[in-house]
Amino acid sequence: MYLEQLQAALPEVRSQIERACERSGRSDAGSIELVGVTKGHPVEALRAASEVGLAVIGESRVQEAADKLELAGDLGLSWHLVGHLQRNKVKMALRLFSLIHSVDSVRLAQAVAKESTKLNRRSPVLVQVNAAGEESKSGFEVEEGLAAVREVGELEGVRVVGLMSMAPHSSDEGLLRSVFRRTRELYERCSDELEKFEPRYLSMGMTNDYEIAIEVSEATLRAYGLRLSDISLAVRRGSLDLPGGSVETQGEEILIRTKGQNYTARDFEEIIVLARPNGTTIRLGDLATVRDGFEDADLITRFEGEPAVMVSVFRTSDERVLDIVEQINGYLGTL
Repeated sequence: MYLEQLQAALPEVRSQIERACERSGRSDAGSIELVGVTKGHPVEALRAASEVGLAVIGESRVQEAADKLELAGDLGLSWHLVGHLQRNKVKMALRLFSLIHSVDSVRLAQAVAKESTKLNRRSPVLVQVNAAGEESKSGFEVEEGLAAVREVGELEGVRVVGLMSMAPHSSDEGLLRSVFRRTRELYERCSDELEKFEPRYLSMGMTNDYEIAIEVSEATLRAYGLRLSDISLAVRRGSLDLPGGSVETQGEEILIRTKGQNYTARDFEEIIVLARPNGTTIRLGDLATVRDGFEDADLITRFEGEPAVMVSVFRTSDERVLDIVEQINGYLGTL
């Protein structure tokens, strides 16, 4: 299954990379390193990646990578750690990964340097930048990024070979471009000003899949008296999830949240851009061409060889985990 999917999808992914390079005036698409992230996928995915020529694999968890490597053996792949690294996993990570993407603190960098020195080597790392300033993400703020990279680069046993940043989960292309631009600018400053910074990698990703593209002509904007910022604001307001607080009763706490995040071209086309006094509305689909680059794929989950489903359970802060487990087990027994 994995081999067939990769054989079908990989040429299109590489083609999209080439088109993105052309749009940005770059002629070096071959220098862009494609990392196949196999987090949560079985060993078969690794074998398929190796067979189709994906040379670099990304994993988010150290133990999961160790288990897979033991099962798969040497497939000639280069392994990158793309997820958060705990300090107590540094020793194991250095044995497994050729590059760590997520050095998000000086303390973590010091731990990597200490273990690398014991191995008599200098380990390449990327310094993680929180370019969007999100509280939910780790990494250095852009404003402190230059000083942080300088401090990490001075450590024995570490080579800073680039930066990594994760954009927020948002459909606002202007916001995403701003995050990537700020990271790029910091990367260029580090390259120009820091002697111990090696500008080899700029790893910038998103938690959501790409790509939703919204194209609107200048003539259409003029005809409706709009600017691009008006379109961007409408999209931002029309595609988001919002917490609404909670309602407490004697027996439970009910969390309220609006679910308005859009994920398909049809959803985005229905966003209202203009509302006139006579009640008529102009929607995004009336003004723009919305291209949906997402791909729906059939997923089959199995446990011990049998078809299975996954159930996600959320709890409030004062609910006991053991009570929830008992309720879940009782519910599953009725299925």
